[in-house]
Parts: sequence; C-alpha cells; structure tokens
Amino acid sequence: HEGFDNSHRIGVMEGGAKWEKTTLSPADAQFLEVYKMTRAEIAGIYGVPPHMIGDVERSTSWGSGIEQQSLGYVIYSLMPWLTRMER
Repeated sequence: HEGFDNSHRIGVMEGGAKWEKTTLSPADAQFLEVYKMTRAEIAGIYGVPPHMIGDVERSTSWGSGIEQQSLGYVIYSLMPWLTRMER
C-alpha cells in the first residue's frame, strides 16, 4: 500500500496487524496548546527568555536572535537583582 498509484485505495491489514491511532484528538491538541502558553506566560512573569525554557518555536538563532535575548535577560532581569544584592 505504498506509492503514488496506490494512494487513496483501501488498505488491507493482514497477518494479525492491528490499527494504531497516530494522531491527537482535538482535546489532546487543545491541552498541549494551553500547556505551551502557560509555560511561556510563566517565563514572562520571571523575565526569562523563551529559549531558556526550551520554547524555541518563535525564537531565531540568526543575527540578533538568541544572543540578544540572552544579553537582554542579563541586563534587564538579572542586573537589577545583582545590583541590589551587591549594595
């Protein structure tokens, strides 16, 4: 059941083969989307760039991408805390 000529034809499962679902249900897909948004929102609360929690879906590694995000994290999130602790 492979190849262009056999596409859209009925597949026959022989020899005790069993069907396994390979897609997500709509409810599971929605759960994953909510979970992904929750991770990004929590990172935003603490000022952590998305790439540092493994959310690289909307990040770029070209030019001023991840390097600038990391630099911004140090300057705008860590430096105020480090300055307070130093004083």
